[in-house]
Amino acid sequence: MWKEREGERQRVGEVSQKNVGESIFKMLELPDILSVLNALLGFSAILLVAFRAGGAEWQGATASLKDASLLILIAAAVDGFDGLVARRFSHSNLGKYLDALADFLSFGAATAVLLYFFVFSALSNTTATTQLPISHMQS
Repeated sequence: MWKEREGERQRVGEVSQKNVGESIFKMLELPDILSVLNALLGFSAILLVAFRAGGAEWQGATASLKDASLLILIAAAVDGFDGLVARRFSHSNLGKYLDALADFLSFGAATAVLLYFFVFSALSNTTATTQLPISHMQS
């Protein structure tokens, strides 16, 4: 499959000669950098919940869930700002893929992990307070 672009014929998916040897960081525009920030916020929320709330003791679970929720809200604000900037200014071809990855990490995976640990935390706290030790049940 061929694609015409600015007077040159190029295969779809083929790297053009002008981008060969160029650093990926030089190809990024401002909206792309905001998408990377969005992805980092989502990934940080996943790590925060998994490492702090994933312990056997559940110490600090509530604080880490609140912090991770805040990171996801900040990621939502960055994603909205990223959309505004992308519509106003130029963006690279890589941007649509970065934005999709960032949205998946921040609003798909991070939210799912957050909800999993939140429900697991709520269930473990409920069963711990409603169940009586066996010694109290025997008379």
